[in-house]
Amino acid sequence: MEPYWALLTGQELGEKLDTKIENYYRAVTSSGQLATWKKIYTELNTVVTDGASIKNRGRNGEYKKIKINNLRSFKTNLTSLVTEVRPKFTVQATNTDFQSQTQTKLARGLLDYYLSEKRLEVILKDVISNGLDYGRGWISLEWSPTIGNIISVDENGKPVYDGDLKFTAHNELDVIRPIQKQSDGEPWVIIRKKVNKYDLIASFPEFAEEISGLEYDWKDIERNIYTEHTSFIEDDETVALYEFRHKKCESLPEGRLVQFLNSEIILIDTPLPYDNIAVFSFDTAPLQDITFAYSPLYDLLPLFEAYNKLVSTILTNQANLGSTNIGIPKGSNFDYHTISEGMNILEYDTSAGQITPINLLQTPGEIFQFINSLEQMATKISGVNPVRRGETGALGANASGSAYALFVAQSVSFNINLQHSYNMLLESVGTCLVSILKNFATVPRIANISGVNNEYYVKEFSGDDLKLVNRVKVSIGNPLSDTISGKISIAQDLMSKNALTPQEYIQVITTGNLDTVLDLEESTNIFIQQENEYMLAGKPVRAIVTDDHLLHKQGHLTLLNNLETRNNPELTAQILDHIAEHDRLMADISQAQGNIDLFNQMSMQKVNPTQGTSQPIPMNGNRPPMMANTQPANQPVIAGTDQRYEAPAPVTGTSNGNIQ
Repeated sequence: MEPYWALLTGQELGEKLDTKIENYYRAVTSSGQLATWKKIYTELNTVVTDGASIKNRGRNGEYKKIKINNLRSFKTNLTSLVTEVRPKFTVQATNTDFQSQTQTKLARGLLDYYLSEKRLEVILKDVISNGLDYGRGWISLEWSPTIGNIISVDENGKPVYDGDLKFTAHNELDVIRPIQKQSDGEPWVIIRKKVNKYDLIASFPEFAEEISGLEYDWKDIERNIYTEHTSFIEDDETVALYEFRHKKCESLPEGRLVQFLNSEIILIDTPLPYDNIAVFSFDTAPLQDITFAYSPLYDLLPLFEAYNKLVSTILTNQANLGSTNIGIPKGSNFDYHTISEGMNILEYDTSAGQITPINLLQTPGEIFQFINSLEQMATKISGVNPVRRGETGALGANASGSAYALFVAQSVSFNINLQHSYNMLLESVGTCLVSILKNFATVPRIANISGVNNEYYVKEFSGDDLKLVNRVKVSIGNPLSDTISGKISIAQDLMSKNALTPQEYIQVITTGNLDTVLDLEESTNIFIQQENEYMLAGKPVRAIVTDDHLLHKQGHLTLLNNLETRNNPELTAQILDHIAEHDRLMADISQAQGNIDLFNQMSMQKVNPTQGTSQPIPMNGNRPPMMANTQPANQPVIAGTDQRYEAPAPVTGTSNGNIQ
């Protein structure tokens, strides 16, 4: 039995990798995939392929050819449907203690940092674009020790960097892999990167002579999607760098990473340094048994090809026959120069016949009807409705904002599979990103972390600060709430119910972000968990007047749902005393306000002493936070009597573990 080819070494391995590459490109060509990809590229990029002009065709240039790029318009809308809402990351840790919650919050901030500051979001949009064009779009992650901040200088005087993550988008010709699917995904991939020859020589000076003689072949029709107009390209700087990554498995427990230029030049051969191959794809609609996928643009391509032919027919008719022709009786003495000058009085012999305009311009109405039918078919197939494309008249002049939002949400629902695929990609990339940082970010580094109300603060971290994080999830919400128009509609409804302040409503309008309303709740939950851990360790904690007392009490009472805690009189007394402290503060607030209803609210309030009993005045126009509902103003009536239930007295302290 022959050994597994991925275990080969040296030139044997290089030759096998070259064979895998050749077989992949041969399969792409013979299956017709490459021809489809080239056609998609041509139709989407008409300026590059045809130029931004009307073409003259036919023997005498009488036929006018025009391309209206509806395909790109639909692609732009599909891309927007997938990416217009920033992802909502949920980070999972191994435990639920305070340290784990703190690390998960840091991880969420770092994910946002890499999305915005490190341009990961831009790379992901390129991945989506490649996926919509060719069925699958790819992204690779790697740790680069030659980027980041300079932290020292080596013995040769060269700078030493702290390193950072690098993200690269790839199309279908850049990621070589097995053609036939395996149940657990791609076991290996070969990534093709077009890199600068001289940077590569600087990184591998021992291979300088071999690298300097290489050039990338832009004219290879099997390995490039766009090969037109490349005859004039003179590029002696670019070379193709291939990187073979094999996942960790039973046959290769440590995995494998090999960088090579061809079968003879192997630059690096090492165990895989990542937890997985760190290459992920956005799949539009995976095909059965084979590695390719089916893009929604494939169905639109023939529709818009027919559309452009019909529009070209109309344009040809208008361009050639748009000028009026005039019929003059044969033998008449009419001077045609007179009518060509315009605005003249014409004098002629009517006995010879009438001057007759000849109208050859009329285009059959069936052509226009068929054009409209093609547009409607494209809308049905893609799920991109007219409102989404800016044709607001489809809903009527009196449609409400909620109706527009719902119509847009229907497009999102129709293409929910694209959204699911994008979310899966984000989860994989996010989990891998955190994993690589945990293993490689050994030197403390600085990041700008998004905080309350999207305000950024500087945070120093290292891989140790993420050790308890093990997975990243992306939440999927209601399609209506995931669009800007939907959020504005929700904000309007909340505003009408006095559930949002004017300041918060303006914030939603300007940023489209409803999440900032939840910042206080998240930080409060983390703080309550920290207090619980302090009390379990015997450390003192204290309540203050601005606490959410009901939420604190509920969080602290969970400690008493444990026999070990209840069998510890000192710990039980400490927990009950702290809960009693929250009760006393609520009672003080109620007495100061002179209104028992304030037991249901929590806020810093201003009271006008000259007006007796006053209503709470929110500070700075903000909504007052919730307080504990321990003593309602109106107690229920006891059945059969006119007496009301008495509210229970608040806890005031403990004596030997018993509530007073």
